Amino acid sequence: MTVPVHDRPDALPLSTWLDVLRAVFPPRAVIAVGAGSGNGSLLQWLRSRHVHQVCVVEGDANQYSHLLRQLPEGAGWTPRCDVVAPAAGPAVFYRASNPAESGLFEPERLRMLWPNLSKREAIDIDTAITLEGLLAEAGEHINWLMLDCLPAAPLLQSGLARFDQIDVVVARVAVAEHTGLDHSAHLAAADELLSGLGFMRVHQCAERHPALARAIYVRSPTVLRNQLDAARTERAALECALQEQRQKTQAELDALSRTAVAERAVLSEQLRQLQQDHEQLRNQFGQKQAELEASRTKQAHLEQRLAEQRHEAEQHAERLANQLAQAQAQVQAAHAERSALEQDLHIQLAQARQQAVESWHKVDEILKFLTETRDTLEELKQVSNLTVQQPSLEKLLETSNANVDKWCKSIKTSIEREVSNAVKQIEAFNAIQAYLATGDLLPSFHGWSVSPDFALLIIELLEHNKFDAVIEFGSGSSTLLVARALTHLSKKYSQRQRPVQVAFEHLPEFHDRTAELLRHAGLRDEVKLVLAPLKPMTLASGDVASFYDPGNALVEVAQLLENIVAPRILAIVDGPPEATGPVARYPSLELLLKVFPRQHGYFLLDDYRRPGEQQTIRMWDEFLRTNNIDPVQTEYELEKRACLIEFDASQRVIEGEAS
Repeated sequence: MTVPVHDRPDALPLSTWLDVLRAVFPPRAVIAVGAGSGNGSLLQWLRSRHVHQVCVVEGDANQYSHLLRQLPEGAGWTPRCDVVAPAAGPAVFYRASNPAESGLFEPERLRMLWPNLSKREAIDIDTAITLEGLLAEAGEHINWLMLDCLPAAPLLQSGLARFDQIDVVVARVAVAEHTGLDHSAHLAAADELLSGLGFMRVHQCAERHPALARAIYVRSPTVLRNQLDAARTERAALECALQEQRQKTQAELDALSRTAVAERAVLSEQLRQLQQDHEQLRNQFGQKQAELEASRTKQAHLEQRLAEQRHEAEQHAERLANQLAQAQAQVQAAHAERSALEQDLHIQLAQARQQAVESWHKVDEILKFLTETRDTLEELKQVSNLTVQQPSLEKLLETSNANVDKWCKSIKTSIEREVSNAVKQIEAFNAIQAYLATGDLLPSFHGWSVSPDFALLIIELLEHNKFDAVIEFGSGSSTLLVARALTHLSKKYSQRQRPVQVAFEHLPEFHDRTAELLRHAGLRDEVKLVLAPLKPMTLASGDVASFYDPGNALVEVAQLLENIVAPRILAIVDGPPEATGPVARYPSLELLLKVFPRQHGYFLLDDYRRPGEQQTIRMWDEFLRTNNIDPVQTEYELEKRACLIEFDASQRVIEGEAS
């Protein structure tokens, strides 16, 4: 391939060449692979020239989150978080200390160019896509291709089957001899590959490092001329075929004309026959009139029979009315049985409360007796001066103390069991009343489910705040509770927009159980319930924690709320379980702040009596203050204790922009 004179350092800049090619080969649609954070010169040129159909592809999830904020609104730009590789399927993506050099090459192989470059992370990708697959999904209207990543030649090789639609290629290549990179990353490899496809290199623009450059290729004029000659030859052949078809069509029209004359004679004969048939039908009509009179006589007979059947139906209805009266009497008896059942339940609850009170009185008496016994033994120990008796008294005192602790634990367990049983009886009574009133069973609020006082706190927050989204980490009865509360509030306050509700669950069993609860309540379509397995998540501190994999769910919610300056988000953090780590629920704050950086957040944490949850609140407070966000904490003395931390991240963003 001949290198043009424009490769000299004093040649025109890259943007000027792109402007010229834009006039010669207008970009119908563009694919930009390796878009980075969206601040590169290629994407800046596309935005400044108002190119409307652009598919930007970035494989680094962190870079991709920045890229989303840089895309022009409503301009037909399509972002994709994919790794483009020479072959589809598994691949390794290396995240470098300089995000711009992250890609398929290990950062150590680039140290001859960037001595201080290091590898931050090697990510195994299971679903890498080839350039051919990317072009197939984007459609045949793509005619500009920009590869701002290394190596260019293998990636271009993976898309050869679709290069007949491409007019312009911009590729990042190595131009120096001794760079430590494979031949596939060099300019010569790209030249050799593209020249075989009828492309010629018209310019190469050096990057910040002189060993790297962006090479521009366009279709060779010779190839275009050959294609034009072939098109002209094909057009001439088509014109000859068209002329032959015209002659053939004219001959067919002549034959059809002769056929029409013959058919007209046949139709005349058929018309004469139809007239004869019409006369016969008139005769038949007279016969049908006679038959009609006979039918009317038969109808009168049927009407008489119908009157008799109506009389029988009235008698049957009277019998049904009697049966209905009997059924109503049975319903009244059932209501009487229900009243008796309610009375029995009230008596049982009163007895349970009385037993609990009596148990507490017994505990007080036993504790008082044990305390007096312990004090007496202590006094005996102090009064006695006999060294022979002292060891036996100390042993007696230790035995007594052990018995006191054992009895206290036994009594505490017994009382907790009795109180728990009383609570279950109350929940069962309420469930029976709800079923008799509405036909729906209430979910349980004990065991692994949220406690009733925590559920009431959620309802109060939903009642007194206009949230734009409710996000749960851990699903269950609280998910159904929130869905029903939001449905009630939508009817109560018609001017309110129903918040988006999302719930993440990492266990398939609990995910399916929650889905069935929502489906039974008719609320399955109101909740985005996501099966999100736990996966490693890198925190701001550099530590790695196991947390829910949200997939695209949070990005979709962010797109729905993109017109709201400071969305109000309620996060109910009731997972993952404590067994996954001492501060397993901490990553929820960093995850949601990354997706919703301007949110007015309300983070509600259950099980606050546990040390791990208390440590999580302290870490949240420290993280927010480190990022210039002032949180407000509110603790709730519930069965399991709870804590709410509220903050407004939009004020931090506004102050940062003002400064």
